[in-house]
Amino acid sequence: MPKANQKWTFSIENTQKLGVHPRSGLHTFSVSGVACDPEGNSSNFVATNNLDFRYPDRFKVNWNGNAPRMPKPTGHGLEDEVKEAAHAPREEFLLSRGARIAIARQCRLILPVEKQRPVEIDYDALNVKELKQLCRNRGVTGHSSKGVRKADLVALLSS
Repeated sequence: MPKANQKWTFSIENTQKLGVHPRSGLHTFSVSGVACDPEGNSSNFVATNNLDFRYPDRFKVNWNGNAPRMPKPTGHGLEDEVKEAAHAPREEFLLSRGARIAIARQCRLILPVEKQRPVEIDYDALNVKELKQLCRNRGVTGHSSKGVRKADLVALLSS
């Protein structure tokens, strides 16, 4: 069982691949396990990627966009789809910041960016309408410019 710090321990018990996130283009993974606090109390935790669009490949445990340094109840901010794929977290269980960072680091070792990426999409097989929709979903700019061609869209998505 890895140590989060001198007091916390945890074990990862389940990893489940969910769908491809339309904006980041990465598979969403739900990683769950058990964390044990210094007093010996244990509870389930859930970690997932695709929560912070600046760094979609990073895993977050108890994500809280307004106050990321504050401990939050386990599962706070996670979508229901992710919670259903994992162990059910108890809301009254709090993880320290160091424990959350250690769990996220271990998740990243198990699932590096290369494993999060879906199979390459053959952009040439898609039509212009589908390519534009893909650009919108991923937040790529420049796809709606006047006179944009299929080759331009493929170049935007490939970069």
